[in-house]
Order: sequence, then structure tokens, then C-alpha cells
Amino acid sequence: MRRGLPIPLFAACALALAACGKPDSPENNTSGSHEVTLQLNLSFEGAMPESTLTRAGGTQVRHTLRFYRSNGAGAWQAAPEVEKVLFADRPGGMDVSVTLQTDRYKILAWTDYVQDSGADWQWYVRDFSRISLPEGAYQSGQSFRDAFCGSLEKDLGTAGTYASGSLRMTRPVSAYSLIATDADAFQGKDIRVTVTYPEPLATAYNLWEQAAVSPREGLSFTVPAEIQADGTVLLAQDMLLTGGDNGTVKPEILLQDASGKAISRLNLEIPLKKGQRTIVKGRFFTENGEAGITTDTAFDGEYEISF
Repeated sequence: MRRGLPIPLFAACALALAACGKPDSPENNTSGSHEVTLQLNLSFEGAMPESTLTRAGGTQVRHTLRFYRSNGAGAWQAAPEVEKVLFADRPGGMDVSVTLQTDRYKILAWTDYVQDSGADWQWYVRDFSRISLPEGAYQSGQSFRDAFCGSLEKDLGTAGTYASGSLRMTRPVSAYSLIATDADAFQGKDIRVTVTYPEPLATAYNLWEQAAVSPREGLSFTVPAEIQADGTVLLAQDMLLTGGDNGTVKPEILLQDASGKAISRLNLEIPLKKGQRTIVKGRFFTENGEAGITTDTAFDGEYEISF
């Protein structure tokens, strides 16, 4: 396997269309098996937030691309013919050049954030059939859990010495934020917010099948409530793998003061859309009991729900 160093990442993952190679000419056409230089353009649906780079500090974008050759029996070789791992200081589209032998190829790509070392951080990408969250205690998904992915089949069997293609990268994740509007009841207190998921959540992504996999039960996390610049209070946020374009998550929310006394309990039903963030606003400090939310999930960009 040849490896190319260095970047970028990030998605539900969409199937991108290949662009045509240059027209054959005496200079561009060679008979029999030979090397082909493939110029591949990665374009991203949406953008990774650059603010994450400032907040996290020392982070960079990692692009992991693997090129799997046809095994001649309608499937793909188990090991990639070529792997390229590229790094960038800022997210965005990029061009990748790779030299391959004439044949059919399956191209899989994953983009994510890593720290300066370049090692796996938010996602473990050794196995593209199970790109997973870190093992151990579940953590709240912040912006640096963002990811993109893409898949493309490219036939270089009749290519000359040069070919080009385009790979569209989409998010396999969705996100939500819980915002308390009754900040007067917060008043800078030490409030802990525990989010519990009673239903199983996917913790890995199968890039071959473009599917969220490896559900785990009983996941939860606890974070401090934080006052925002606009005077509202960010209670919690998370970034989740989404099986389809739309979905829902049903977290149980517990707010406690510094002594552990419960302030408020809520059961929510939050609509999710792959590649988007759902904003849920309400009087979380002063509303007790259950507050269910169900609504149309056909939204673009940030979607705000009030209750």
C-alpha cells in the first residue's frame, strides 16, 4: 500500500458523481495496463466551522482517502491499493492527485478534526466499515466531532494517462443544542445538566454501507450550564450519527444545583436532520414535568423549536 501524507474531512454520506477524464489523444492514450494519474476534487456540502479551530486550539483537518481496486468478481479488494492521509489548517474543498493502475476503483473518503499529532481523536478510522467514537465514557459531542464522508466508483480501465473526478462530501451527523431562555433563574449559579438517552444510539459509521451502526444503550453525559453572549444559557449540546436524512432523539434532561438537588426534569423529543443543527429553546429552569416536542423535520440550516 502506498501512503500519501499530508490533509483534510467531514456526514450522512452522499454518493458523488465522477467527472469525465480528458478526451483520449495520441499523447493521452496507452494500450494495455498502465499508470493513470487521477485528479480528484473533494467538495463539501456545508462547511466545517473554522471557529472550532480557535476554540480547540492546535487542531487541524484530516482527510483520509482509500482507493480499493476491483477484484474482478464484482467486488472490491479487502485492502486499499492506495491510501492518502492529508492535513490542512482550515476546512474547505481540495484537489487530490493519485497514481493508479488502469482498473475499476471504489474510492472512500472521511474528513474529521484531529490534534497536531494527526492521530485518531474524535473518530477512529482504522476500519472504514466501523468508524467509531472513542471507547469508554460517552462525551458530549462538540463542534470538533464534525465529520464528512464520501463514496465514488471510478472506472479507469479505459483511461489514458490522465483522468479526473469529483467526490461530494456530506455530513453523516446531525446536532442539537438546548438553550434556556429564563436566564434570570440561572443567575450564574453552578448548574449541572445531565443528558440521558434511554434508547440506543449509534456509535460508529459504516462507510461502505453508508449506515450508522454499533448502537449502545444507556449513554449519558453531564456538563455545566454556560451563560451565552446573548444572555441565554447553553444547557447542553450533542452531535449524533444519523441513520437516515431525518430522525429523532429522545433525551431525558436533569438540571441540578451544586448540592445535587434537582431543579428541573424534562423529557424531550427532538427532530434531527442530517447535516443540520436543531436549536431547542425554552424555560428549562422553571418548567417542570414532561414537555414533549414533535414537529416537521423538513428544515434547512438551524431549526429553532420553542415550547
